[in-house]
Amino acid sequence: MKMKRKRICAWFITLAMLLTMLPSAFAVSFADTRGYWAEDSINRWSDRGVIRGHNGDFEPNSPITRADMAVIIDRVMDYQTKAENTFADLGTAYYTDPILRVAQAGVMQGDGKNVRPKDKITREEAVSMLARALSVTVGGSSTNFADNSRISSWAMSNVAAFAENGYIAGRSGNRFEQKANITRAEVVKLLDNMISDYITESGTVTPKGTDIVIVKTSGVILNKTKLSGTVVLGGKAGEVKATDCEITGKVVKIHNSTLVTNGSTSTGGSTSGSSGGGLSAPAAPSAYSRPKGQETSKSLGVFNYDMTYFVTLTAQDGADIYYEIAEGADKAAVPTTASKKFETYQYRQIEITQPTASADGPVTRTYNVKAIAVQNGRTSSVANWNYDVTSIPHHELKVGAPKDWNGNEVPDVTLIQDYDSDKMYLVQGTDRAMVLDAGYFDADDAANLYETARKIVGEGKPIDLIIGHPHPDHVQMTHQFLCAENKALGAKVYVNERGIEVLRDYVKRFGISSKMFADEAAASEAYDAQLETLKNGDVYDMGGTKFNVIELPGHQVAGIMLFDTATGNLFTTDQIGNNRAHIMDSFWMQFANLSSTFFADSMDVYLSSLQIALERVDSLGTVKRILTGHNDVVLDGTASYLDILQTAVQKVVDEGTDAMTPTLRTLDSINGYLENTKTVVVGDRLKDINWVGINVNLQNYLSDGYRNGNEDKIADLSNLSVHKQGEKGNLLWNDPNFGINVNWQYPTDGAKPTCKTTTSFVAEVDENTTSIEIVPTAASSGAKITVNGNAVESGKAYQGTLTGGTTRFVIKVTAKNGSDSKTYTLNVSKKNSNQVAAPYTYTDYDSYTDPYYPDTPGTFTVTQYIALFSDTEGAEIKYTVDGSDPKTSTTAKVFDQTKFKAASDVGGAEVKELITIGADTDNWDGSAKQTKVELKAYASKAGMEDSEVVTFTYTIDRMSKMEHKSRLMYDMDSMKVWSVIDYDSDKMYLIKGSKGALLIDAGMAPAGANNLYEYCKQLAGTDNIDVYISHGHPDHTTQLGDFVQAGRKVYINEEDIPMALQYVNDKTVTAGDFTCISEGYQFDLGGVVLDNYDIPGHTPGCMMLLDKAHNILYSSDQLGCNRRSVADSLTLINNDVRVLLSSLRIFRDKVTALTEAGEIDLDKLVVWSGHDDYEIHDLLGPLDTLITAAQNIVDYGPATAMRVSVRNTGGSDGASFAGDRYANGGTGHFICMNGSKANVLAGEDYTAVDELDKKYRSDYSGGMSGVSRAVQGICVRALAMSGDTLFRFFERFERLV
Repeated sequence: MKMKRKRICAWFITLAMLLTMLPSAFAVSFADTRGYWAEDSINRWSDRGVIRGHNGDFEPNSPITRADMAVIIDRVMDYQTKAENTFADLGTAYYTDPILRVAQAGVMQGDGKNVRPKDKITREEAVSMLARALSVTVGGSSTNFADNSRISSWAMSNVAAFAENGYIAGRSGNRFEQKANITRAEVVKLLDNMISDYITESGTVTPKGTDIVIVKTSGVILNKTKLSGTVVLGGKAGEVKATDCEITGKVVKIHNSTLVTNGSTSTGGSTSGSSGGGLSAPAAPSAYSRPKGQETSKSLGVFNYDMTYFVTLTAQDGADIYYEIAEGADKAAVPTTASKKFETYQYRQIEITQPTASADGPVTRTYNVKAIAVQNGRTSSVANWNYDVTSIPHHELKVGAPKDWNGNEVPDVTLIQDYDSDKMYLVQGTDRAMVLDAGYFDADDAANLYETARKIVGEGKPIDLIIGHPHPDHVQMTHQFLCAENKALGAKVYVNERGIEVLRDYVKRFGISSKMFADEAAASEAYDAQLETLKNGDVYDMGGTKFNVIELPGHQVAGIMLFDTATGNLFTTDQIGNNRAHIMDSFWMQFANLSSTFFADSMDVYLSSLQIALERVDSLGTVKRILTGHNDVVLDGTASYLDILQTAVQKVVDEGTDAMTPTLRTLDSINGYLENTKTVVVGDRLKDINWVGINVNLQNYLSDGYRNGNEDKIADLSNLSVHKQGEKGNLLWNDPNFGINVNWQYPTDGAKPTCKTTTSFVAEVDENTTSIEIVPTAASSGAKITVNGNAVESGKAYQGTLTGGTTRFVIKVTAKNGSDSKTYTLNVSKKNSNQVAAPYTYTDYDSYTDPYYPDTPGTFTVTQYIALFSDTEGAEIKYTVDGSDPKTSTTAKVFDQTKFKAASDVGGAEVKELITIGADTDNWDGSAKQTKVELKAYASKAGMEDSEVVTFTYTIDRMSKMEHKSRLMYDMDSMKVWSVIDYDSDKMYLIKGSKGALLIDAGMAPAGANNLYEYCKQLAGTDNIDVYISHGHPDHTTQLGDFVQAGRKVYINEEDIPMALQYVNDKTVTAGDFTCISEGYQFDLGGVVLDNYDIPGHTPGCMMLLDKAHNILYSSDQLGCNRRSVADSLTLINNDVRVLLSSLRIFRDKVTALTEAGEIDLDKLVVWSGHDDYEIHDLLGPLDTLITAAQNIVDYGPATAMRVSVRNTGGSDGASFAGDRYANGGTGHFICMNGSKANVLAGEDYTAVDELDKKYRSDYSGGMSGVSRAVQGICVRALAMSGDTLFRFFERFERLV
């Protein structure tokens, strides 16, 4: 019986094993794909053994890693050889060999060091890998996806090919979402879409052949079919026969696979995979550009070869190129593998250098370039080219017609070029003529642009000169147009006002060197006599021909463009770049800080100027041709160049240095420019004339604070367009504050732009208008936008309903990092309206969200305090909070907005009361609770129509007193940081390094609350967690006993131990359970180092932690809190304000010293406080505001400086105010320093700190070193401390200074 059972068991085991070995015999079905949109595809490729599930599920929506993508491709292709493992991050795993085989085939490309196997693969990475593996012919330079501009340049041609072939479709809203992770189901669907035939059995087969055909096994005969797609002979296919087949697609042979044709025709070509295929010699290299007369396109034929240019060599995929270059026809040596190797990015190769010019006539030089291609040990034939380059005399100006991309002349425009091929254009009207730009000038061999133009125009007509931007290669013959003849005819010289003085300097310099003017005074007088300016909105009219003027700074601060709407000609000079393929770059923005007048804007700044300028162009008409300052070919305005330009700029804003390649050409004669210049390239200059290459400088490629990995902090709008539905244009163009850039103001003197102090804009509409379209565009592709709390997609229209005479819209941009944000205000007024502007709040509703409810404006974790405003001067606001109509309700109250905006000499505006939302905790039992409040308000004024009633809906979502909440703030390197809150939203910070974790503060909770230590242990995944008590107040200490009971350390300043013992829930805790620390103590958590600083004032033992490496300061309550929704920030209670004042000043000195020593970066440093919802930037801003509030009490006394507080906390009876809570859309620094008037100056008889500083500086500073003065200054400031604090200060003197 036992033997029988054993035989039965053995039979079942054998059967089970056989079943597992026959995956194609039984269809695989997954529990989680039944009815799924890709179910059939998933089952098909699972049956084929290409992709597998796990525990009965397929997990179709899960992302796929780069490693698993390599495994899939390896299973499909059957690669047979693998590369040597040189990847630092590739250990031994199931995917190691597949990755090495796929890498050997050139399909997976790491960065030279790492291959990132565990990273989730993006959609554009997956498409590119499949394209390389299956030899998909590259597509065009753009797609029809809505987010086409976001697709990386290196992936664009592959994505375009996949879209053109129908392999891949967009996600919601026809968005490709290139950076999104591709899902397992999407990969399977891609394979299904691409591969029409997957042949796994030997024999005669008649495949469909419509798409890719893959032969997986030997002994296959392809019979009587048309194979229009790629045919892949896998690594195990061996000899494959094709009988009576028409093969028009490519044939890819892996390893030793071969194709034998019998009665078949093949026109598609053949390639070999890198796993041992093909031994034929590669084709000889090709060159771009070709020598004159051998051009491959009409657009290249426009190039006149009379300036230094560069040659690019190309060869078939996988081949190396070696070349020789020498002066003289056919003089170069025959190249070998010992010759120079051509690299894709190598500075100034291969350069055809212009000879030195001669005044006697043109000088021509010939260069010979020879090149070979080498692949798999085989060498191509030698390619041979002779290139001519000519220098014309500097006194010559070339005159002709500009030619477009088809070689056709542009009618009614004359092209004039100087000896450096800089482009100038002459256009005539019936009344006058115009020359755009004035080129280079050599006084020793002088050309005369004015005389050349006069010969073309004839006598009697004024010839105006317009300067597109005053760079030296565009202005040096300006003085010639100031001649007596031209002046008498009424001719003018036009420039944007920001370029007046720069152009004046050139007029004086070259006017004198040419001997036209005797001195600078004469030159300047002549210049002023004919000078006119051009700006946005101007129309330059020559009689019959008109140009609209569009300002576009960036390349140069005074840049303008001219648009002839009748012909569609847009003259841009250098404002939107040039794509001279033979020069290898197109747009120079790398000037950085060359001088105070010679600089280029950062890419985030330029992006806004560009989008605004192009919207102006679009509102005027259709661009048909683009005539630039250097391009030989007139660009097709109806093609994709302008879109590609925006894409290139956007890439720098989104990706920073990751978007850049080594530069090919720059200002190498200027120190630092070669190493600091990089280039971002979008498009293929060898295949498509519509490409862009922007040179940027590593010193200013983005604005301060955004460079070096901080792109995710960008929370700017790049454009804000407001117009009636269906109309073009922008109503904000009439607002001077909007100007030519959303965020930056351009001084009229041509100095560098400065960040706007206010981002509040005004639009005006007809009185009958009921709605408008608001189109906000985020500078960062990853940023999120809300308008009045409603999510809006960047670049899409939001329909805004107009209520009353003025309607206010708040546009909030949240950066990609989820924490940085910026607020813009739009006020839309109706003309001739007599209606009062409706009330609004600042940060508390429209643009301020609780980080625990980021997508639901108006929902908060704690009580809120609200202020209302109306933009109608003198309006009265009435409101209710019970949902009733404030116009008729007996519960309506008047809100006095003047108390919040009035200025005062001391202590800031008086803030008497705010509207309290959700303060219903008197009888609260501590369980989770939601309170909903409807705040309704309207504004009125005598003699005017009342505003509409506006409603703000709030939800106060209180968590249980027993619970905690958390959110992950940082996940970088070896550091993780969580924000942990208690029921009152007091902020604790859990910081985890590789060695352990530290919790800052222990919150406020009743006895019996959930164990805080256990909560943090689960959150951080470690039990090695200690707690740091920043100060002894109850909202920071009550649960420290949980750590004591767990045997963990509790760090505290000894001064606050009595206070902590008073408030801790666990009354078994004693003073002996604390570990006392003070200034200079350092926590090393492993990859996270925190330095402790003493800053007494809020309590005697206040401390803060500074993470220098990550530029983070955890300040708790020591520097106050900008809680805009609570409207107080720092409580002194019974402490003397002078203790705090001294602490603040000393800490400010330390911060300055750390910055100067390079230990912290103030531009990047952020502050996380004990109560703020978001990080605080600009540390010195809140520090100085705090110092002001404290100093006012010292200088003026509490009776004068301390006003009625918003809310009295801890027995305070007044507050000193500094800053403006409502400035800059509610983002201004603000301090409300609550305290007791009787105690704030109740210590010993102090001398004001400022007076001591003054006395010290006058009496003791003579002859002292900078270090000695700093030390002495800190000592003097210490005199403002109390006796005990002063004693401790000197005990720690060495550490403090």
